[in-house]
Amino acid sequence: MELYTRQLWLRRLAQSDYADYKQLVTDPAVIRYCFDKPSTSALDASFSEQIGAWGKGSTGWLSFALIEKSSSAFVGVVGLKLDGEMDCEMDGEMRGEFDERGAAPMSAELAYMISVKFQRRGFAREAVLRMLQLCQTLGCNSVVARVVEDNIASTKLLTACGFDCIETYSNSVLIEGVLFDDSLFKKRLSPATA
Repeated sequence: MELYTRQLWLRRLAQSDYADYKQLVTDPAVIRYCFDKPSTSALDASFSEQIGAWGKGSTGWLSFALIEKSSSAFVGVVGLKLDGEMDCEMDGEMRGEFDERGAAPMSAELAYMISVKFQRRGFAREAVLRMLQLCQTLGCNSVVARVVEDNIASTKLLTACGFDCIETYSNSVLIEGVLFDDSLFKKRLSPATA
């Protein structure tokens, strides 16, 4: 699967991307609002999950390498994880709506990381907007993303892309020994038109 934006080529993350992925997810400036620097075994497990087979009914990550069209440089990653119940069951409470068959609506979780040298150039915005289009095509009725509150750039990006902060969890994420608040953002999608 390949997707395109004005500046980017999005292609499935592949084994050949390991060195670039490793550099991205171990760069302290990139992961400072995401997670602790992963061990080699955690990095390998995460990468294997990202490049795993994906098809209809998959519950793993559908991850893309972001490649700058003009230079063919590795910019970062973006991914989706589909969940048919995420929109209805959060913290044990029933939320959301059900379709006419009583089936839970399909939601997707969105995640992305951009290399520091490519930040502030519109790449994350293009990738997020392209993922929202893909979610509509896949039949999702909403997309969620989690952001550590101190990550002002991602908060602004998601808000600009139509996401609303629906919940904040106090002191729920521990990164390098510091507790951060974690915000859950959500965007409702309209059905894709043919």
